[in-house]
Amino acid sequence: MKEHEIQWAVDELEIRNVIASLALVSDMGDIEEWGMLFTEDADYTIGGRPFEKGRAAIVESGRQRRTRGTHGPGSNNRHLSASVLVRSTGPDTAEAVSYLAMYKDLPPEGDGHELENPGNDGEMVKSPELLVLGTYRDRFRRTSDGWKVTHRDLAESSLTPRWRSIMKTWST
Repeated sequence: MKEHEIQWAVDELEIRNVIASLALVSDMGDIEEWGMLFTEDADYTIGGRPFEKGRAAIVESGRQRRTRGTHGPGSNNRHLSASVLVRSTGPDTAEAVSYLAMYKDLPPEGDGHELENPGNDGEMVKSPELLVLGTYRDRFRRTSDGWKVTHRDLAESSLTPRWRSIMKTWST
């Protein structure tokens, strides 16, 4: 294997870890840590429409979603990124496409929430609720601190009524 091929393999793994971190830290981590996955000049779009420009605005938007209880620790929402395809676009740039499935997870056992859907056998049916399916299109740049997101676009393909109500809170 040539040295540049080995370097690209390392870079691709690092980029995949950024994508995984975006999901995991969004759901369970510190909002400032999540923000550090973006460059200072990053932008976030939804369906190609401008949403937030700059790391500070992206972090503030995430903080507001957490305050509303629609994202982050305690929300029981889970982002799943899958079918990740990463391509090099230059020595220090790359792009990726991945699927998003976001679920409302079950509340923790013993928190007082009773499930009301008995199955045919009388047992309670327990399953998470799908909120949205979509596709992320990301661009990355290598920085002195590693690979960072310079652009993230979420193209939603399947929206549930609950997701629509969550999205309405984003504009208030």
